[in-house]
Amino acid sequence: DSGPGAGTWAAIGGGVLLLAAAGAFFALRRRGSGPGSDATTGSDATTGSDAPTTS
Repeated sequence: DSGPGAGTWAAIGGGVLLLAAAGAFFALRRRGSGPGSDATTGSDATTGSDAPTTS
């Protein structure tokens, strides 16, 4: 259980954290709003529409 399971969860967790951090960072930079105003809401951060290069 500690082999592939741990690695898989670590990769998933790391990817989610990276996406969330990047989404919050770019959302704040694009809107220039207060700290975590859109990041906490997750309008762009969680959806990832603007965070990663989807377009």
